Amino acid sequence: GFMFYLATKKKSKEVNLRALSREDQDLFLKGSDVDEWKSLQDNRAVDVVVPTEASTIRQQHPERIMRCRFVRDFRRSEKAILGRTRPSPPGKAGFEKAKSRLAALGHLDPDLPLKMEQLRLASPTVSPTSVPLVLQTCASERFPISLADIRTAFLNSEELPADRAPVYCDLPPGGLPGVAPGSLLFVRKPFYGF
Repeated sequence: GFMFYLATKKKSKEVNLRALSREDQDLFLKGSDVDEWKSLQDNRAVDVVVPTEASTIRQQHPERIMRCRFVRDFRRSEKAILGRTRPSPPGKAGFEKAKSRLAALGHLDPDLPLKMEQLRLASPTVSPTSVPLVLQTCASERFPISLADIRTAFLNSEELPADRAPVYCDLPPGGLPGVAPGSLLFVRKPFYGF
């Protein structure tokens, strides 16, 4: 039998943190940003490079350092979660859950031309035209279809090849919980933006 895997992007509206109330900002800064950072650490996607070592890397290999930032939005939630959700706007049922993703600015990846040449880009999403094609193939061939949501799909990928020069990220604006300013992130696995 055959198995097709599709990952689609959900349309979401990115949140401007500065436009939120202090209470709503905390849903991100003390909630989902912390959860995302813990997930990156738990999945060994990055290692922290302390400021003294980071300074040397900045001097010797500035071309190997990318920028990153948090992408934040609210997702629909059926239940209230303390410190993670807020009530939905009037006229909508349920709650809105704060969701954060640390994303590298992939267009600054020093290895992007090589990755493109070798078709080794890590994004597990498909183009909008691929979805109907795969669904039609499944229907025509009477293949069964199952849907699933894979948590931290990006973070379950293989480590970057050891034979390539290392890639680093500056800390996102505002930093990361428990990480000293001036540190770098050594990228072990592709995460959002790669």
